[in-house]
Amino acid sequence: MSSLFFQWNRPYVLDTEQGAIIKRIKPGSDEQHIRIISDNPDYDAFELPLTEMHSVGLVIGIIRLRIALKGHTHKITPILSLNKSGKACKYNGFG
Repeated sequence: MSSLFFQWNRPYVLDTEQGAIIKRIKPGSDEQHIRIISDNPDYDAFELPLTEMHSVGLVIGIIRLRIALKGHTHKITPILSLNKSGKACKYNGFG
């Protein structure tokens, strides 16, 4: 993973040892780490070793669906990550 090119401060889907996360990334303290930034100010930034990432995909858009169930409207966001060629490589359910 050390040869990856990241577009700093862009959102990515990261498949990590702790599970999948969608976060912005910035340079870490060295070339073997990236800094993980949440858009939610309630969560602190942290560093992640590149060795703890299994796969990574740049978020290029979000699709939001609205469905009505028993008179209630719900927002559903399917989570899909893409590989370098733009093909879907992993579907992570709904967020």
